[in-house]
Amino acid sequence: NALDVFMESIETKAAEPNEDLSKKAMPSWEDMPADDPVASYCELCDQNAAKGDENGEDDDEENMDRRRKPIEPLPRVNHDEIDYPEVEFGFYKPHPEIDLLTEEEVATLRKELRVTATGSNCPRPVVSFAHLRLPKELLEGIRKHGYSKPTPIQAQACPAGLSGRDVIGVAETGSGKTVAYLLPMLVHCAAQPELKKDEE
Repeated sequence: NALDVFMESIETKAAEPNEDLSKKAMPSWEDMPADDPVASYCELCDQNAAKGDENGEDDDEENMDRRRKPIEPLPRVNHDEIDYPEVEFGFYKPHPEIDLLTEEEVATLRKELRVTATGSNCPRPVVSFAHLRLPKELLEGIRKHGYSKPTPIQAQACPAGLSGRDVIGVAETGSGKTVAYLLPMLVHCAAQPELKKDEE
């Protein structure tokens, strides 16, 4: 068979030691082709560095390699000397319907929503966007987009976020986590004083 003969010849050649490869050394830096862009760039950098040493330009900040320039530490800030405006964090006041729930009813509601909450004094979950007492514009936007009630993650996380609490929410993709963080953020942003002229 011609194929078998061909394969045998290849195997024979492969088994023979290749003297050319053992004798051939790796090309040195000088043997690189002249048109190699990387080699040309490195040579140019070396030449410029040598010229800088000859002309004493190493101390010139404009010509100094930024990687060698030391990083200057930022000046310390004394926050006691700065008059910061008061920042409000508590935007949530429990709705009377939620406030009247017993602890057993709250536990039952969380079980129905399949929500667990850990932490100290976790706010109770809500069952309606109206219980969050959001600004009129936000409620109109929620209704306009066809949302009738908060998802489980929103029902528990929004009261905590509006209370200024740290929230870590774990839920499936598409469960409404983004809106659970977004609604308290929008309320917080809307409550800030308007920027005056020339303010940043």
